[in-house]
Amino acid sequence: MNTLDKIRDLLGYGIVWFYEDGIAYILSLNNVKRKYCVTYDSTACDCFEVHKADVTKHVFKPSKKRLFYSSVNNVIVLVTTVEDKINK
Repeated sequence: MNTLDKIRDLLGYGIVWFYEDGIAYILSLNNVKRKYCVTYDSTACDCFEVHKADVTKHVFKPSKKRLFYSSVNNVIVLVTTVEDKINK
């Protein structure tokens, strides 16, 4: 099993955990909602939308394994919740 022990400054967001040999930055929904407005629609699109001050937004959709992700300029960003971790 791999251990996450590295951090990096994600431009426009701040410090995030990352796996050096992986493809993603790992964001905590709890931390994201402290910085941005986050909405969730469980009916229409089953997605999280992160609304930035410049009126842009990032949409996080669930993968087949229910891990929410967003593709941003060919960079994949994943988000999970504490509830997901507890249920596993």
